[in-house]
Amino acid sequence: MIIAGANVHDTKLLDATVASIIVERPNPTPEQPQHVCLDKGYDHPTGHTAGEKYGYISHIRRIGEEKT
Repeated sequence: MIIAGANVHDTKLLDATVASIIVERPNPTPEQPQHVCLDKGYDHPTGHTAGEKYGYISHIRRIGEEKT
């Protein structure tokens, strides 16, 4: 469990949150990749690298991108 003050932005906790997942996940493979979807608030290097670091394919809406 990750605990921080109310004024700490979620992006600063993303890496620690993913690292602390208790449920063991299967290893991603080319046949069965694993994805993570994040909102515009994660559209910066921290959001992109955390997904890659843990083997996820990141889907992050770009800042300024309109909904389709």
